[in-house]
Amino acid sequence: MGCTCAAYVDEGDPRAALWSRIHGPGRSWPIRSPVRVQDASGRTFYEGLLPPGTEKFYTLVDFVARARHATAQEVAEDLRKRGIIPILSKGVTVSICPLHMRCLA
Repeated sequence: MGCTCAAYVDEGDPRAALWSRIHGPGRSWPIRSPVRVQDASGRTFYEGLLPPGTEKFYTLVDFVARARHATAQEVAEDLRKRGIIPILSKGVTVSICPLHMRCLA
């Protein structure tokens, strides 16, 4: 059995509409693990999963490109290089799968 950890946002969170558009109702996003990573500025993130080349991937690419005033190609290349979708941890609730629960216990 693989990891089924997921990040969730409240309905009022600005990310909720995008998450629902990409993943359907429930405002959830699959994540690599429940462990947060920190950037140089001290912000913490979860590592979101989204296979490149899928319709969901390109929905996110289009949204980010418009929001960041970048080309879709630049955004897609950046996300492919990262291998993950950074999800700001502020305002996020995480469900932990049985596999990671055993590791954390």
